[in-house]
Amino acid sequence: MSMEQIVALSVFAFAVLMGTAFAGGIGTSTISVNSSSVTVSQGHSASVAYTVKLASGSTWGTMISANDSTALEGKGITLKFSNSYMDPTYSGVLMISISSAAVPGNYTIGLIATGDDPSTAQTNITLMVPSAPIVNKSQTNATSSVSSSIVSTTVPSTTISSSPASGKPSSYTYAYVAIAMVIIVVIIVAALLMRRK
Repeated sequence: MSMEQIVALSVFAFAVLMGTAFAGGIGTSTISVNSSSVTVSQGHSASVAYTVKLASGSTWGTMISANDSTALEGKGITLKFSNSYMDPTYSGVLMISISSAAVPGNYTIGLIATGDDPSTAQTNITLMVPSAPIVNKSQTNATSSVSSSIVSTTVPSTTISSSPASGKPSSYTYAYVAIAMVIIVVIIVAALLMRRK
């Protein structure tokens, strides 16, 4: 067996094992939230709990994000995920902060999962930012007559991981790499022994 054949066979074995490893980590995920609608006044914030769960395939590193976060920031709406990347299943809390200069109106926050376990579908949260109430300064008790319009969502008492994922590839991918390296070494040693004979 020539050295060119040894190298070609080694590369082929490595490619097959790595392809199997990466294909095994592809699947689909679903995103669920504890509230699909929330009302937040200017200058306030609210939280929504979410869970990223594997729907099909084999689990691997998956990130949750809002596909319209940049546009919302331009309107004074900031989104922050407490836990945005792990292997499904994992949970976290989305903090929705509304600036005092935010544009009132109704908004749709679209949550998606990206990575090797992409979303089966987008999960939407309806955000309502009411207009600030008009206060008549001539009224002596105007301050007491203005009620807060913020509605807070209750976050369920779920255990949320505070440490981010170590990142991909996952542990079984390293196992495939180790097996591939062993096969390559065996092929090279066998070829050398055959040449000596």
